[in-house]
Amino acid sequence: MPKTSATLPEPDAIMPVLIALTALSIRQRQIAILIENGVEHASLAALYGALTDAGAIVHLVGTRIGIFVGTNGENIAVNQSLEHTPSVLFDALILPDGNKAVHALATSLDTSEFIKNLYRNGKTILALGSGRQLLDRAAIKASNQDDGVLLANSSDVAGVALTFIKAIAAQRYLAGNHPLQT
Repeated sequence: MPKTSATLPEPDAIMPVLIALTALSIRQRQIAILIENGVEHASLAALYGALTDAGAIVHLVGTRIGIFVGTNGENIAVNQSLEHTPSVLFDALILPDGNKAVHALATSLDTSEFIKNLYRNGKTILALGSGRQLLDRAAIKASNQDDGVLLANSSDVAGVALTFIKAIAAQRYLAGNHPLQT
């Protein structure tokens, strides 16, 4: 049997790939923003910029494919629809502000199912302003203390963007902590 050494061996260097896996990052994460005519465009544009700057891939998902018009007349091109885009493809969801948009989204059964599926799978959801009504419609009771469900006003987007990014980076939230209302 070999004799023990008085000095400890040097550990092997950790492969950079393993370091990248443990870093809290949203690089390459898929984020869905629900879009309908009448969305509050400025807050979504600010979030879109913050998320893409952090390396996320942001998708605009509407009740149909085509051009939607924001509250100030901005054209928003959407190339994915709720009906044909499975929610399991996304790591997080943003529910927009804008009363007209929220009302239109609330009338679609696809919207509620899309939101419920992300919630059940422990994905991060950010509801802006009147977008909170979509959580109620999907039977999700949320407060600012819930892990994985963030509530904010459209005017607070700059402050909530970093919190949202950190929540997405934290991966999934346990579904057991998020029962649907009955």
